[in-house]
Amino acid sequence: MATVTVQIKRPAGNIETVDISKHYMTMTAETFAIIVKNTAEAGRGQVLSYSVDGAISAERTISAEQKAEIADYDKKCAWFKQQGFSASDVS
Repeated sequence: MATVTVQIKRPAGNIETVDISKHYMTMTAETFAIIVKNTAEAGRGQVLSYSVDGAISAERTISAEQKAEIADYDKKCAWFKQQGFSASDVS
């Protein structure tokens, strides 16, 4: 199994490496963009990069295309919630 980590600059200024392997077996640009967005919105810091098995492979900024993909994903999730679906319905 791959080791997936993210590097986060916390609000206090320290940079932390967090192992997220139990939640993510791999990482895509789309997933990374969602993690960046959710971490910032939660006030938990700025996600700087990610690595899979030690190979750093993320940009430090989100492109306009990635922001659009996140917005589209959020709209889809909102629609499913409105329809009465929950995360446990998807497996």
